[in-house]
Amino acid sequence: MAQHLFICAPSFAQEAALACFEPDAMRAAEAHRIELQARRDLLIPRLEAMGFQIAADPDGAFYVFVDASNVTQNSQQFCTDLIRQTGVAITPGVDFSGTLPPTWIRIAYTQPIARLEEAMQRMADFIGG
Repeated sequence: MAQHLFICAPSFAQEAALACFEPDAMRAAEAHRIELQARRDLLIPRLEAMGFQIAADPDGAFYVFVDASNVTQNSQQFCTDLIRQTGVAITPGVDFSGTLPPTWIRIAYTQPIARLEEAMQRMADFIGG
């Protein structure tokens, strides 16, 4: 009995997973992928214009890791100050990797484009002012 539970997914779960490949589900997934791509494409040039360095464009994620060494030497303090002063929440990279330098930051693009545009403007004002 145990081998049927642990070696492979139960047949009812496999049957349920087939719904993910129905045309309506595939269209919804593609629409979501396109939306995430548009959000990413909005953020990348704006972050670069603020001085953030992007080692690799995200391709399959909903966040971007940036090197903020041109902006700060302490990403934890930067993220804390940013949220307190602007309401924009980003995350120090050290929260995701103990091997990254303390200048890396993770920025998610899970919000709608209008909110991302506002967040990018607030960040630019914070860095510039």
